[in-house]
Amino acid sequence: MGTKKAKSNGIVWWRINRFHVGGSSMGGAFAALYAKHNPNQVKTLAFIGAPLGIEAWSPRIQEALKRGVNPFIPQTNQEFDLEMQLLFAKPPLIDLAIKQSLIQSYAADRAHYQMVWSMVDQYTQVLEPMRFSHPTFAMWGQQDGVFLVKGASVLQKRMTRGKVRIDPNSAHLLMLEDPQGVS
Repeated sequence: MGTKKAKSNGIVWWRINRFHVGGSSMGGAFAALYAKHNPNQVKTLAFIGAPLGIEAWSPRIQEALKRGVNPFIPQTNQEFDLEMQLLFAKPPLIDLAIKQSLIQSYAADRAHYQMVWSMVDQYTQVLEPMRFSHPTFAMWGQQDGVFLVKGASVLQKRMTRGKVRIDPNSAHLLMLEDPQGVS
C-alpha cells in the first residue's frame, strides 16, 4: 500500500512511502526533478501540459523577449492579450477593468515576478538530458503557444514506460480549457 499510520500526541498521521507525482509547466519540471532524485518514493510521473525544460520557448516568446517584452509579466493590454494567446487556444474574454487591475498588479509586484521569471528561465533546459524510467503519462496541448507541440515527440522518446497524449482542443493550460479531457 505504501502508507503507514502513526499516532503522536493524539493526532493520527499517515506516512506515505510511495506516491504519484505530477505537474504542469514549471511544476512538471519540479515533479521530474523530484522523481529523478527520489526514485524509490515515486510510483508514477505525470505531466499535465507541456513541462518546462523539454522544448525551447516558442518563437513568439523568443521574439517578444528579444523586443524586451516578457509576455508573462504584461505591462500593457497588448502584452496581456499576448500572454492569453500563448496560454489558451481560445483565450477567455476578460473585462477591461479586470484586465487593467491585473496589469496594475503585475506592475506593483514587478520585482517579485521578475525574480520568479529569472528562476524559471534557468530551468528552460533542465529536462533536456533526462530520461524518464518511471511509468509516465503526459498531455500536451496541440495549440500550446509556450512550448510547441513538436516537443511531445521528444518527450515520448525519453520515456521508457510512458505515453504522451495530444489534446487537440487546448494550449498550454489544458487543465483549464479541457478539464474533462485531462481527467
